[in-house]
This record gives sequence, C-alpha cells and structure tokens, in this order.
Amino acid sequence: MATLLRRVFCHDDGLFSASTVRNLPYATVAIPLFFIHLALSQLGWLLLSGTTLTPVWPAAGLDLVVLLVFGPRFWPVLFAAYFTTIYGRSVTWAPDLGMSLANALRPVIGVWLFNTISKRKSLGHFEETAAIAGTALLSPLAPAALGTGILILGCPFPASQWQLVSSRWFIGDALGILILTPVLLGLGKWAAGLAQPGDRKMIAKTVLLAAPVAIVCYFVFSRPEASSLLFSVFLLILVSAAWVGPPAARVSALVIASAAVWATHTGVGAFAGGTVHENLQNLNLFLAAVSLTGLAVGAFRSSGSLLLPGSVLVAGWVLSGWLYASLDRDRVDYDQARFDKLVTAVESRMRGRLANYEDVLRGGAGFLAASDHPDPQNWHSYVDRLGLLARYPGITAVEFIRWVPDAQLENFVAERRRQGLPDFQVRPMPGAPE
Repeated sequence: MATLLRRVFCHDDGLFSASTVRNLPYATVAIPLFFIHLALSQLGWLLLSGTTLTPVWPAAGLDLVVLLVFGPRFWPVLFAAYFTTIYGRSVTWAPDLGMSLANALRPVIGVWLFNTISKRKSLGHFEETAAIAGTALLSPLAPAALGTGILILGCPFPASQWQLVSSRWFIGDALGILILTPVLLGLGKWAAGLAQPGDRKMIAKTVLLAAPVAIVCYFVFSRPEASSLLFSVFLLILVSAAWVGPPAARVSALVIASAAVWATHTGVGAFAGGTVHENLQNLNLFLAAVSLTGLAVGAFRSSGSLLLPGSVLVAGWVLSGWLYASLDRDRVDYDQARFDKLVTAVESRMRGRLANYEDVLRGGAGFLAASDHPDPQNWHSYVDRLGLLARYPGITAVEFIRWVPDAQLENFVAERRRQGLPDFQVRPMPGAPE
C-alpha cells in the first residue's frame, strides 16, 4: 500500500516521465504554478458568482496537465494554492484544509487514470482522447463527494443540498478538464520536446486560425437572433482539423467553449433564455459535446482521411441544428402563448374587481335617488347591511356629500342637531372663497 501511494504521489511512468522538464528546480515550477493557479481559480469563482451560474472550474485542467508534465511531486503546491483561494470565503480554516486536500487529490487521481488509460494501445489514435475523457469523467467523483461532505460538516450548510452541490462540483471539475486539458497538454508536449519539429509551424497557423473562430463565435453567442446557428460552430472544428491538424481542432474547441461560457455568464446567447435548470443542462451538454468533438475530430485526422467521419458529423450537426431550432421556436411560441394567457387572466380579474366597485357606487346612487331626505342613520344602515367594507377590502369608506346652499345652511345645521348630533356644526374650509 505504501509503495502504491508513493508511486501515485511522487513518481509515474507516463508520457513525460523521461522528459527533461522533470529535472527543473522545484521553485522554478512551483512559484509560477502557484500564481497561475490563483488566477484561474479567481476566474472560476467569477463564473460561479455571476448573474447566470456557469459551473466551470478552469483550474482543474491546469492541475492535471501540470502533474502530468512536471510530475506528481508538485501536488503540495496545488494544495497550498487551493487553501489560499478558499480561505476567507465564509469557510473556517478546518473545512478549508479538507476541501483543499480534496481538490489537490483530484489531479493526483487524474494522473494515474490518464496514464492507465493511455497505455491501452488497442485504442490507436484515440488513446489520448479516451484518456482525457475518462479522466474528466472519473477523477472528480471522489473529490467532489469528499469536499461536499467536508463543507456540510464544517459549515452551516444544509445536508439536503448535498446532491446538488456535489453534482455542481463534479460538473465544474469535469468540464474544466475537458475544455482546457487538450490544449494545455499539447503545449506541454511542445515544451517537453515531445512534439515533432514541424509542429511549430502548425502552432503558428493554429494561433492565426483562432482569431476568425473567435469572431464567428462572437456573432453566434452574443446575438439572440443568431442562436439558430448554434450548431454551425462545430463546422469550425472540422475545418480547423482538415486545414491545419488536430491541435487546431482542439484550440477551436477551446475558443468555442470559452465564448459559450462567457456569453452565458453575461446573460446573453442561446443558454440564457430559459430557466436556470434548463440553461445549466443545455450549456453543460454543449460544452461536453464541443470538447469531445475537438478531441475526436483530431483523432480522426491523425488516423487518416476526414471524409467519411466528417460527412457523418456534418449530417448529424445539420440534423441537430434543425431539431434545436425547431424546439427553440416551439419553446418561444409556448412561452408567448402562456404569457398571453396570464395577461388575459389578470385583465379579466382586474375588470371583474373594477365592475364590483362600480356596482357599489351604482347601488349607493340608487339608494340616494330613492330617498327623499337621506340621513346619516339610514346611510350607515345601508352600508352595514351590505357589508361593503368586509366584502370589498379595497374600500376604506363609503360616503356621500350633500350640497347645501348658503340660504339653507342654518336650517340644515338645526335639522342635524335635532337628529341626535347636538355638537354638529359647519366650519369653513381653509383657503376656500367666502
């Protein structure tokens, strides 16, 4: 057991085990890694705290690639970076230690999973694709469950939310690995000298290609009227792989995923128009599809011609785009019809309430018209018998004002005093003309 743990945490026999970058001084890698990790963690917190929740943790991809390239011996740096990131966010130091350990455990497990899967030669050109996908799917499981349990035990956090929080934790880590690892792993191979000499020219072409891909993504994701073109971005991945190669497909997938995440975070695009649950579900599925497409198309490109798989993918994307546009129109029509129905119901209730109050006024007018000499006692009896104040909460008082000419004012006051109001008198209104 001790030998296994030592092998997992300190040594590995993976792709980079014989690379010269493993011999770099510890501080040369640790110090930049610490600050880069803090920056990506701040980005992750920003995505989690926006108006629209976008649970993607970019640091998860960095963690995995760093331990793959430079070795598992740098896991304490990740632990310290996580502790620094979490500390002060309404979490005391004890849960902070536990959550930091759970987060640092994920890339260690991921390195072991990646190396184990990538050694299966039967996968051919898809061994790296399978390794990244398998690591993204499996490595966050235990750390997410452990971290959520520590968060519940150490903080005033409801245990009933364990499934929700752990699933969000898992999805954020898994998407972070899927989105960032393919590109960062390619850069790691180049830095470690494992890339072919001609790959430098390919990297330059890939960087140049990223600009038009970003422009297209801006128009697709930041404009509501262009949401029907959502699945057209997959063609960018196919074109990138066919024209430049697998690295370009991975970079294009990263640019597309980043554009989708940021547009959703700012509240625009195809994944910001429904409910929170619908937005998260659709965004997560889209990001996973884009990242896996970038890996798969690159693998197909490496294995030979893209004609057959590309044709199948294009047909699938066209069908998916048509289906999405159709369902989106149906959703918009349903929402509009439901809104119109609610508006009509509210208008009907308002008209009914106003008609009731109008009937009260008409009834009072009829009572006064039928009484030759209405007096306060008869009026109070009329109002009390109808229960107007109790049946109509919007009514605070029902009164009538009788016009009395100046010549009849003395007789009016005397009459009121004979009716049981000995102190009744008329006072002039301040500011009124004499």
